[in-house]
Amino acid sequence: MSNIVNVSSSTTVAGSRGEIEHVRTDGYSLNFWNLRELAKGAHHSNEYDIAIYVVAGTLHVYDEADEDRVIGAGDSVLIPAGTEYSMSSESADLVEYRTNQS
Repeated sequence: MSNIVNVSSSTTVAGSRGEIEHVRTDGYSLNFWNLRELAKGAHHSNEYDIAIYVVAGTLHVYDEADEDRVIGAGDSVLIPAGTEYSMSSESADLVEYRTNQS
């Protein structure tokens, strides 16, 4: 028996903020986001690392000093656990990999 598991988009779970969770284990999750008009939120941090790959569109990631990092299609960003940040986007499709979740 194989340990390989494939996930069909027809069986994915939608999260409370619009993310579509494809895979979740004890150590990580893989999500797809279809962002449309995401207003800049309050700075916050997470207890887990986040790696984001922008498939299409543009994502703005603001650090604790409010410096804007523009992440375009084909680019990625790593936000380590405990890092203060916020994000905004007029339109972007993202793949998000979260690690070390409790």
